[in-house]
Amino acid sequence: MLRKFIEQYTRVPDDEWLIINEAFERKLFAKNEIILKEGSICRHFYFLQTGLIRCFTNFDGTDITRYFTVAPYCFTSIESFTKQKPAEESIQTLEESVIWFASANKLEQLKLLNSWNEFTRKLLEEVQEFSRTLLLEPLLIASW
Repeated sequence: MLRKFIEQYTRVPDDEWLIINEAFERKLFAKNEIILKEGSICRHFYFLQTGLIRCFTNFDGTDITRYFTVAPYCFTSIESFTKQKPAEESIQTLEESVIWFASANKLEQLKLLNSWNEFTRKLLEEVQEFSRTLLLEPLLIASW
């Protein structure tokens, strides 16, 4: 499933797929399980094969949902993961979920692969475009 997802963005030669596949581990998460707790450091990049996750922050004792991720898709706490600093959000499963994950060290090894670089570049562009749309949408609605 992960290979099929990546190949929506770029072709993955078999020799590179073997390396990518070795970098990821699979885990079944129960419904409502916390994957990342606010204040801890995110050490993984995730691929949600099945299920649904929620990213949320706590504001004055109230959980505020920031976004949902629907399978199949990738997710992480970007700032916490890339800067190895405490996360400003928590990530939780909303239903039983199959999740593949790779550590920062494993991803460093994947950066040597052309297919992985192409995949992450295109995925990041897609996420940035989606984020831009979310930011502009309230402005467009307000201007009506």
